[in-house]
Amino acid sequence: MKILKGASVLIIISLCMSAHAQAPVISKLPELNTFMQSDYHYKKDLRDRNAEIEGSPYLSEEFSTGSLSFRDTYYKDLQLRFNVYEGHFEFMSGDEILYFDPRYTEVDTVWMGDEKYIYVSHDNGRNTRRNYMKILLDGPAKVLLLREIILLEPEEASGYEEARPARFEPRPGVTYVQVGDEPALEFKNRRSIDDVFPDHVKALEKYTKAKKLRFRDPEDLLALVKYYNTLE
Repeated sequence: MKILKGASVLIIISLCMSAHAQAPVISKLPELNTFMQSDYHYKKDLRDRNAEIEGSPYLSEEFSTGSLSFRDTYYKDLQLRFNVYEGHFEFMSGDEILYFDPRYTEVDTVWMGDEKYIYVSHDNGRNTRRNYMKILLDGPAKVLLLREIILLEPEEASGYEEARPARFEPRPGVTYVQVGDEPALEFKNRRSIDDVFPDHVKALEKYTKAKKLRFRDPEDLLALVKYYNTLE
């Protein structure tokens, strides 16, 4: 990937943003451009490929006003969108669309619209990976949502079924819980309490029974984790 070199002048505002981890604010884009990735052939190949595929790899094709935190610096007033399939965020810089690849540039937090995403390790029971996840509940223990869009291969006509082109297909979100700095663990049902909260199993099972939590509704998990955070 080529690293774009932006203008050499930075406007640094010495103001702490309590809502965004006390990071200094940079309201202009030149320095941000220096670590964003832009590769003409990569983007062209991506556009050409996606033009042949039904659906969209994005959470939304439209850009939303947002901000991000990188290396203790806060960048605001950005136009962002989330490429869920590729696992990276893109932003507008003039007429150009840039992106940052978290494998090389670990932007730790992204705010887009009214949503907040963090780049976090997670264990799905088979392997440990890192992805951007939406924060549903913040605190000592966090409730996180992993969004997924998969690419389905084209299908030939068969019997009464018509042929189908390659297509992007959104999958149901997967809910995780991260305790402290540990890798986030998938929370499936009541049996997940032992794995996710080994230090307070009895208290949480008692709370679950008293509140009749079934975990069919996301609000049940939020209630459980809010209670857990009072125990820490």
